[in-house]
Amino acid sequence: MSDSLLLWADVETTSLDPAEGDLLEVGLRYTDMGLHQLDDGLSTPIRWTGTPGPFTRAMHTPNGLLEACRTAPPLAQAIVWARRYVERGLDGHTVLLAGSSVSFDRAWLNTHMPGVLDGLHHRILDVSSLLVAVQAWAPGLADTLPGHETNHRVDTCLDGSMATCRAIMEDMRCAHF
Repeated sequence: MSDSLLLWADVETTSLDPAEGDLLEVGLRYTDMGLHQLDDGLSTPIRWTGTPGPFTRAMHTPNGLLEACRTAPPLAQAIVWARRYVERGLDGHTVLLAGSSVSFDRAWLNTHMPGVLDGLHHRILDVSSLLVAVQAWAPGLADTLPGHETNHRVDTCLDGSMATCRAIMEDMRCAHF
């Protein structure tokens, strides 16, 4: 898979169910398979003027996301930007979606930004699944991994997922797998 790229994705939402909620923010970043970031990525809040429920208010008021959404670009503009960004990596590469619990993000993107992920490979790299495996099979390694703090903003979540994945990759290289 030397021609492969990873498309790291994270979304922030008003709900856990894409059929019932709205997207508040989307973040996308390309890396090569060595986890070297290839560009600055795309990170944008999305206009939303709804009334947040208690869970959404508690999560996204302190981090400033609800305020940022009031003057952010509309979803239609974010879709155009996201599709253009995704298309950059598809030319001559196999692209796998990556992130933490990335099936959640994929479901939201497919529901609210249809077509944005078209052309990606069906395989994914899920850092949360890697963590489950490390904790079960190499608990000593799990103790050395960086903590994954989050403020529930896409850039922080992507930074954490990528740092955890890099640490696992480096430890695997040192163990000569």
